[in-house]
Amino acid sequence: MTVGRPMLLVLLPVAVVLAAISLRGRGYGKGRLIFLGLLRTLLAVGVVLAPAGLSVLLPTPRRHVVFLIDESPSCAHRLASAEELVAERIGRLDADDVPVVFRFDRHAWRDESLTGGAVGERRREPASDVSEALTAALAAIPARHAGVVFLVTDGIETHGDAADAAVRLRGRGIPVYIPRPSAELPIDVRVSACEAPPVVGRGQSFRLACRVEATQPVRSGVEILRDGVSVHTQAVDVSPGSPTVISMVETLDGEGLHVYTARVTVPDDRFPQNNTLEVPVFVRAKPLVLYLTGFEGETPVDKLLTGLDRFRFRRLSSAGELTAVLLAETSVVVLDSFGAAGLGTKDREVASFVRDAGGGLVMVGGPGSFGVGGYIDTAVEKVLPVHCDPRDAEKKPLALVVVLDSSGSMGEGGGQKMEMARASAVRTLSHLAEKDLACVIAFRVTPEVVVPLAPVEDPGAVARKLAGVAPVGGTNIFPALSRALDEVRDTKLPLLHVVILSDGKTQPGDADGLVARFKTAGVTLSAVATGADADRGLLSRLAEGSGGRFYEAADIRQLPDLFLDDLRRIDGPLVRRGDLALEAGTPDEILKDIDLDGLPTVKAYNRTRAREGATVLLKHTFEKTPEPVLSVAWDSDTPRRSCFRSTGRGPGTSPTGTRGAAS
Repeated sequence: MTVGRPMLLVLLPVAVVLAAISLRGRGYGKGRLIFLGLLRTLLAVGVVLAPAGLSVLLPTPRRHVVFLIDESPSCAHRLASAEELVAERIGRLDADDVPVVFRFDRHAWRDESLTGGAVGERRREPASDVSEALTAALAAIPARHAGVVFLVTDGIETHGDAADAAVRLRGRGIPVYIPRPSAELPIDVRVSACEAPPVVGRGQSFRLACRVEATQPVRSGVEILRDGVSVHTQAVDVSPGSPTVISMVETLDGEGLHVYTARVTVPDDRFPQNNTLEVPVFVRAKPLVLYLTGFEGETPVDKLLTGLDRFRFRRLSSAGELTAVLLAETSVVVLDSFGAAGLGTKDREVASFVRDAGGGLVMVGGPGSFGVGGYIDTAVEKVLPVHCDPRDAEKKPLALVVVLDSSGSMGEGGGQKMEMARASAVRTLSHLAEKDLACVIAFRVTPEVVVPLAPVEDPGAVARKLAGVAPVGGTNIFPALSRALDEVRDTKLPLLHVVILSDGKTQPGDADGLVARFKTAGVTLSAVATGADADRGLLSRLAEGSGGRFYEAADIRQLPDLFLDDLRRIDGPLVRRGDLALEAGTPDEILKDIDLDGLPTVKAYNRTRAREGATVLLKHTFEKTPEPVLSVAWDSDTPRRSCFRSTGRGPGTSPTGTRGAAS
């Protein structure tokens, strides 16, 4: 017990006397007088002791002070200063304090070398787990004892969750202190990039470039190895924020894969693990041309490519053989009437091969090419020099009615058919132009107009309305098509079209009379059949009789693409047929050996639109509108190397060879 102002204690007797005097003459009974006397005496004593500064010292547990020293590789450069700091702090502790030292990297271990004990074992594991060190500190402080933790680290942890361990320490009332590190960045030199072309020809010169960066101004040695053998050494000065680039020109004759390694060396480097970087370079004897075709047997393009001595040629039986490894070795991919459906997911890989790897692409016209081959809105279309959809923004306005079967059979299999039908309608309507009108009718035995004929301003609203259509009841196509005809026949738009989807047998009706009404009104009708019970004969008869098309969806996942394909065919054919005269387009060295004065006529070609920046070499003019027949586009960064693409011939035409390209 201690008193801050002992002189004030002389007032205690005075306070007691005053308390006794205050009770005189009150007439209280003896018991009450004693109680009030004690109460007032205690109050008077408290009034005196409060300003006197009375305090009571109670015994407390010993304080445990835990020091955690990070020995991971990122802290190796300042380990000595960390040990000096901890030793200095230990020397300043009170005599009753208990110092504890842990060292840690991936794991934490106790070390008594700084507290007068034995030298601890140094494990040296190239990692850092701050959370394990904090957990060890928590275990070293006994329960109900005061404690404090000093953490000496750079804060770079590769394992664990230090924040979670710190929360557990805070729950015990144990603070964690982290001494402020030096503001000077440690030395770290690294190879930040090593660049070379992935594929080169034998004997072809190419440039290898390596970029070196550092956190402090240093002089570093740089070594470049090819297949483990040193081919270039150099000393360079590197400054922070200003990378140094080392480049060299190489020419390789050995076919196959070669690996270049860039390596930097500098004393006291903080992170030696980032001092090397590798880049592979594949050397090929001749450029490889891959050929995929939808035709059986040998084709004219086969003969052309086989006869090119400057190239290696390989015909693939399917897109499944078009692996990433094979594409890395390839210079040009040729698609000869090979449909987008056959390409499948390889569509994106081929586009990346052209766009990112600088490969070449040739598309030869045919029944499986461009728009008719299903390439509209695909990744391959985006790297072609043409749009596969020949229609322009000024196309004729269209009034479209989508008629969907919503009978009970559409709900079989968990309702997936109905769901795909809804998706097909929404996707088709979302591709309409501003001037177009659209209507959606769902039918069972009787038809129901779900979306009235109007411009499609919000495809999402269409989807919400169709979500309320449930598959139930029987099937009757004829009233539904009559209602669709009534919806569009009085509009003034130049293009009137109806597309119907059905998966079942319909009730009887007058098919010939319905076709006649469609033809009289100038309305075309396309039909899509899906499911085993669809009335394919009737649907085909209705479509062909009214000038539309019949589609069969063996897989319901094809429905959205079939609907969209039908929409694109409405405004004219995707293939132009007849005796079509070719005209020369923009002069280019590709055609310098071709006699352009006597260009032949062709029987057909795939209709496309030239993309901005493409060069149209050959064209045909139809109703004063030029349409490309042969187009090319080159990557401006790597001219004549990265990409050749062409529109091509339609069915029945003969290919012409020009530097390995066909059209």
